[in-house]
Amino acid sequence: MVYKAFDNLGGFKSVFGVQPNNRVAVASFGLIHGFGLATKLQALRLNADGLVPEHDRIQCRVELGQLIALAVMLAIILQVAADRRASSVWRWRRMRSF
Repeated sequence: MVYKAFDNLGGFKSVFGVQPNNRVAVASFGLIHGFGLATKLQALRLNADGLVPEHDRIQCRVELGQLIALAVMLAIILQVAADRRASSVWRWRRMRSF
């Protein structure tokens, strides 16, 4: 996320003077991420179910964690937006009262 945010803000072009190929960056990140997951799976002591059910359980926990994080971020963004709208309404009402 930080990489893509930096990319969207034009950070690579302005700081380094080059624009990396997004396909190469995504493939590299996926490869590194995949190796990390494979290493983690190798370290697990598998139960009688085997590798596939264990992998599915890990993925479900990861996805659930991401959904929770997104829900928290969405709640914060909505609260900030509501506060900004409310404060601008009060400013407008104060200006009209004069």
